[in-house]
Amino acid sequence: HAPMPHLRYRNVFFYDLPGPPLTSMDFVDAAEPLLPKRVGLVTTTQYRHWLPKIRERLEAKGHVVRIGDPDRRVAYAGQLLGCDYHTATVIEADVDGYLYIGTGDFHPLGVAILIDKPVIIADPERGTARNLAEVKDRILRQRHAAIARARDAAVFGIIVSKKIGQLRMEIARELKTLAEKHGRQASIFLMDLVSPEFLEGYRVDAWVNTACPRIAIEDVLEYKQPILTPQEFEIVLGERDWKEYEFDEIRA
Repeated sequence: HAPMPHLRYRNVFFYDLPGPPLTSMDFVDAAEPLLPKRVGLVTTTQYRHWLPKIRERLEAKGHVVRIGDPDRRVAYAGQLLGCDYHTATVIEADVDGYLYIGTGDFHPLGVAILIDKPVIIADPERGTARNLAEVKDRILRQRHAAIARARDAAVFGIIVSKKIGQLRMEIARELKTLAEKHGRQASIFLMDLVSPEFLEGYRVDAWVNTACPRIAIEDVLEYKQPILTPQEFEIVLGERDWKEYEFDEIRA
């Protein structure tokens, strides 16, 4: 994990090593026909050192390329975290779409949900590119189903992680108060590692996750009860409309 500049650490070691050298631009060339003229570059920490050369490649093909500056949680320009998309949102007004350099769906998915603009994934391992639109639609349908399942829940468990950078106890308390306002029961579960086997046996109808947003999105099928983000919980209680759906972020 890359350092988080806003946090102070004691006895914490970061293995923040760049990925392999950039030996081929095949994946960039595969993505280029799918890109709008104005494009934002985003990636994860292991590919961050590739961005300047990729920018040059795209500019040589006529694109206007932006790389967003980091905020207090992010160490590098263009870097995405699973819970912080500042480097994408800060350039939203200047681009018509995004190119994500990486291999998975989760990080670019956050960009696609937060910002209603196309997101293209350029996969350096496969040398291929694809539009994330179908994945976005599938995940949003899945989230809609989780919200629907949780609407009749009477008892909620609010998950809080003690991990560095994920502790959001204040938000958990606010959500508990909100649940009680609507006549629902809610308890806060404080833990280090959030895993379904540690949550079995509790009389809970639905979970609300304030830890890493990936838990509710990627691990949803591992939980017997629906597991929601804080924003989805607000939709369940009628405090937020589905049209105002937002991807959960942890900002400094």
